[in-house]
Amino acid sequence: EILQLTEMAIRKVLENYVQLPDWALEAIGATIDEERTSKSYGGEGRTTWWLSPFSFSSTNPPVTILQPSIAPGNCWPFQGAQGHAVIRLPEHIWPTAFTIWHISEAVSPSGEVSSAPKEFAVFVSLCKSL
Repeated sequence: EILQLTEMAIRKVLENYVQLPDWALEAIGATIDEERTSKSYGGEGRTTWWLSPFSFSSTNPPVTILQPSIAPGNCWPFQGAQGHAVIRLPEHIWPTAFTIWHISEAVSPSGEVSSAPKEFAVFVSLCKSL
């Protein structure tokens, strides 16, 4: 419940601060082109049934980046030192700003955030066949 209240408070602050729509949300129709996106670290992020009668996911899949959350561990770990994600937006837009989020050392249970992205680039494709 505390996490939900914290997330709600942060969303309210961001709504008042950012004032721009987030087109890269699964909730409004954004999707990941899995064939053109880096592989996940530690697995494919698919449900595994054979180890126990209960299912579990070996790692968070790339679609996790389209589901905003401030919960530690709710990120998409990709293989290697560099990765890429191809996001299909639900609308044709003219991009003017980009934001990437990761938890801070202050809220990391281990105090470690060395795996957080340090640099990122954005490439835009205008073709429909993406």
